[in-house]
Amino acid sequence: MILLCIVYFSKKRINTVETNIYSQLLMLNVVGLFLEFLCCFSVMNMDKFPIYNMIVNRLYLVYFASFISLFTVYIYVVCSKASEIGKIGQIKFNKIEKSIIFSIYGILLLCVLVLPLKFNNEPNIVYSFGPATDALIVSCCLFMIIDFICIFVNIKKLDKKKIIPMFALLICFVLAFIIRILNPGIILITCSFAFVTAIMYFTIENPDINMINKLNLAVSQADKANRAKTDFLSSMSHEIRTPLNAIVGFSDCITQAETLEEAKENANDIVSASQTLLEIVNGILDISKIEAGKIEIINTAYSSNELFTSTAKLIKARLGSKPLDFKVYIAPDIPPTLYGDHANLKKILVNILTNAVKYTDQGFVDFKVNCV
Repeated sequence: MILLCIVYFSKKRINTVETNIYSQLLMLNVVGLFLEFLCCFSVMNMDKFPIYNMIVNRLYLVYFASFISLFTVYIYVVCSKASEIGKIGQIKFNKIEKSIIFSIYGILLLCVLVLPLKFNNEPNIVYSFGPATDALIVSCCLFMIIDFICIFVNIKKLDKKKIIPMFALLICFVLAFIIRILNPGIILITCSFAFVTAIMYFTIENPDINMINKLNLAVSQADKANRAKTDFLSSMSHEIRTPLNAIVGFSDCITQAETLEEAKENANDIVSASQTLLEIVNGILDISKIEAGKIEIINTAYSSNELFTSTAKLIKARLGSKPLDFKVYIAPDIPPTLYGDHANLKKILVNILTNAVKYTDQGFVDFKVNCV
């Protein structure tokens, strides 16, 4: 029992009603075994220390009553409450339930402490008997009946492994009482309780806290990944609309163009917007790299004037019917050829300028590029 306590209490565990009751049963078992040793010592010296012998044996009966009462509370919690709520960790006893539990336990304690307790002292066997032990035995039988009623009523909803400790306790009780009748000097009740408590260790809902932490971390990471996907798709849908609107707008301009040069200019703008759209679609198709956090920066030589003017044309098409002025200033001292990731740079510029147009109701949007 000491080893089991060390194993159980050294591990972090989920704090539920079930684990709290099991913790108390473990500690009660250790106390009960200690009292049993004291009982063995006291009966060997009962002529010298009669008062000490009486006190120790009364305390042992209190332990007996406490264990069987607490075990019945455990069965009630697992059977009745778990079937209603579904999660033992959410259980809270109401005032009526607490009153009934404490009343039954109080009456039982009063019986084992007040009723007469006698000792049969034979040459090789010493054992207790009398109204106190009779009341305890009757109470144990009643508690067992209550336990079986709880299990029978909730048998369909109950986890089958929860029934194992109940039947183990019944078998141990029956064997212990049969052996006590044959030889009252053999004490098996306390070790029976220890055996049942050891079995309960493998049936209680006590998941490893480390596993729970890892699970929570995995859930958190999954949530972040889902949010990242949502943000990505939202951003992509926003970016896709910009070149699509430009294509639609320039296509209308082609149909209304009066000269071939004007139509060609609009067609070139459509090609530029189409290339931007293609780059965005390629980014969507490359979502696996984004999930892995490996967005590649592809640096190449590009025309700065072409990048900025094509971006400005896309935004002009985005203005629509909004009463906004779109001011563009490209510094003349910017080198004509730059080196960098022009595709991602253009996405950033389009995103910023599109938001500027979207959230500006009146006045102007100023697109200014300076050389530092």
